[in-house]
Amino acid sequence: MKKEKSKKSIIIIIVVVVLIMAAVAGKNKKDKDEDDTTTTVAKVTTTTEEVTTKATTEATTETVSGLTNHEVESIVGAIKEKYDLKIETSESPAGWTIVQIYADSEDDFENAKYVFTEITRDIEDSYSNADLSSIFDEFIGKEESIDGQGNINKFIFSAPNDDENYWRIDIYVTTVKVVDDVTENDDTSTEDDNTSVPKEYKSALKKAKAYSDTLHMSKAAIYNQLTSEYGEKFSEEAADYAMEHLDVDYKYNALKKAEDYSDTMHMSKAGIYDQLISDYGEKFTEEEAQYAVDNLEADYKKNALRKAKDYQEMMDMSPSAIYDQLVSDYGEKFTDEEAQYAIDNLE
Repeated sequence: MKKEKSKKSIIIIIVVVVLIMAAVAGKNKKDKDEDDTTTTVAKVTTTTEEVTTKATTEATTETVSGLTNHEVESIVGAIKEKYDLKIETSESPAGWTIVQIYADSEDDFENAKYVFTEITRDIEDSYSNADLSSIFDEFIGKEESIDGQGNINKFIFSAPNDDENYWRIDIYVTTVKVVDDVTENDDTSTEDDNTSVPKEYKSALKKAKAYSDTLHMSKAAIYNQLTSEYGEKFSEEAADYAMEHLDVDYKYNALKKAEDYSDTMHMSKAGIYDQLISDYGEKFTEEEAQYAVDNLEADYKKNALRKAKDYQEMMDMSPSAIYDQLVSDYGEKFTDEEAQYAIDNLE
């Protein structure tokens, strides 16, 4: 009798243990299923966030591609200081920034040509100097409108009429509108993201970067432009902050400036160097200027010939007088060999 009771007790215990094990196994499976479900949801959520982030980034990049209206104004502002010409900018509701260059007389044509070439090249580097020179010579003084390329939508050349005594060139530039000097993806902000940095300081840094990127200016020239009452009118503190946080290769900027002087103004090696270091010119250091002329690929004989032709056509100078002007330390500063090549090849 006792043995039968013992058997029954053992069977009951075994059944209870089996039930408990089954319950535990069921719970573990349920927990695993829930974990798997949670993981799946997390993965889907992450993927969705990645897609959303990517789409937002692409949209933002598209929105801010190309030059901003303020960058175009910066280009014009720096060039205005170099030439005695009236140059204005205005904004069009159609999304253009319009640059207007005025020439009050035929005597202004040569300066207008330099201004037109510099502004257009700084805005849209797909144009060659030969293209721009040809466009200017063909259309200046006529009532003409021609299509542009790249960021430039079109050029309009206006001739004087009864009410106006000047020629005018309008350059229509497709630009991105900037509100309060800040765009969505500003790559100049590293320490700038600190909310303790005044907004004026951030704006000064952005302007400084635009002057370097588009006009290839020297450190001293950028600082002067930021603080000038005829320029950006930032405080000295804001300008100091901008210059301290601006990451620029000024030797590269000097080289780009040297290329512009050679390509558009056909200057000599010595003339370019003097212009780069001059306090009335580009204000680069001697080291930066020397790097530029050492690495500049220019045909100075051809530059001398272009200068000689200008003197011949515009000032009706004799070959002997042109030669003296080309080699003079107060003139063009070409070498004797370069000047002689120019005289020998004048028509």
